[in-house]
Amino acid sequence: MELLGLGTFFLLLILAAIGLNIWAAFLMWDILSRIPAEKRTIEPYFPWLTLIPVAGFVFQWIIIPFKLPETLKNHFLGAGDLAMIESTRKIGLWYMITLSCTIIPLLNFIAWIPALVFFIILLVKLVAINDALPAKVTSNQKLKTSNYEQISKLKELYDSGAITEEEFNSEKNKILN
Repeated sequence: MELLGLGTFFLLLILAAIGLNIWAAFLMWDILSRIPAEKRTIEPYFPWLTLIPVAGFVFQWIIIPFKLPETLKNHFLGAGDLAMIESTRKIGLWYMITLSCTIIPLLNFIAWIPALVFFIILLVKLVAINDALPAKVTSNQKLKTSNYEQISKLKELYDSGAITEEEFNSEKNKILN
């Protein structure tokens, strides 16, 4: 009976760890998808690769301490708190170091504790960064902005006399339809 209880405990522990890793991958994906493509060092789908057994460990080493902070630095350069991003990089690096120590026999009995602490701190920092980013722009919003910009440029051309009123109206109708 006691063995069944211990097995259930470990199963719940493993499911909780998997759930936290899925949440971390989602957070990183959400952060990366909100950053413009020209400022990203990796594509938004890369965090999902961290969920692959064994190979995901390598992807975590690439993404968490290096690529994600580099992307955040590119995005927030001159506009945000670079100290927050640098501390995120350091926490990510310490998380990966302590997580790597959990592979080493005998050391793994104590290494999981700081790894868990660093992971929780990293998640808190990622949530704060995610909250600091603007909401995602939908394609419909981009289209409206793009149409407005095109009509504004046409209006400038019309006001300067570069195009006639008929050409202005014709091009405006093409953009709106």
